Amino acid sequence: MQANQAATIAFTWSSEGPYSDDPDDSGNWSTGIQGQGTLIGSQRGVTAPELIKWLAPAPVTVDTMKNLSDSIAEAIFTVNYWNAVDGDFLPTGVDLSLVDMGYNAGVGTSGRLFQQILQMPAAACDGWVGDETMTAYRQGLWQTAALTRLSSNSVFQLQKTLGITPVDGKIGPVTRAGVLKSAYGLAVLACVALRDSQVAHYIDLQNPKYQNGWINRADARLTAALALFAKES
Repeated sequence: MQANQAATIAFTWSSEGPYSDDPDDSGNWSTGIQGQGTLIGSQRGVTAPELIKWLAPAPVTVDTMKNLSDSIAEAIFTVNYWNAVDGDFLPTGVDLSLVDMGYNAGVGTSGRLFQQILQMPAAACDGWVGDETMTAYRQGLWQTAALTRLSSNSVFQLQKTLGITPVDGKIGPVTRAGVLKSAYGLAVLACVALRDSQVAHYIDLQNPKYQNGWINRADARLTAALALFAKES
């Protein structure tokens, strides 16, 4: 939802950090391909190709990236990520989960992982979070399957967040009832399911250099998403 954009961008920027010119990161190269073009670097997660496209036809250099202003970085965040997944209209928690994952792994990837959780047909899992996706979310036909696929840690998190006892990491009738009775439970379930799906995606990439950092970010992303519920109450 719109009120969560500032908290989302603050989390994303804190996760991305300051200027980086790691040559192993393809986003730091002007072409978006590792080792090809000019090593310009990235700032707050804004990649070299992204800034080149945004500022065209003005040239983008290392100094341009190092001196990237908050206003330009926020505009890129809003247009390319927040608006790209309809962040203003997403449920609390789901907004931060989808947008930050999109910033880290691409909005198409983030959207597809969400659509797969919603058990949308393969042909409809196009990464575009629009009316069709949100209709599937609100209908809630995905909830039971999503519950059964949660990791034990995510079940613990679900139970603690919703105040379900006992907090035992098991999906029983009390936990099911606690999740299915409200829109709040639906959003919390979506957040913890997204965390599990995002971690599985990172593992599938088989990138030992960045994998642990990505998984830690997914855990922190879930914590930040669930914290938004507390802010609302």
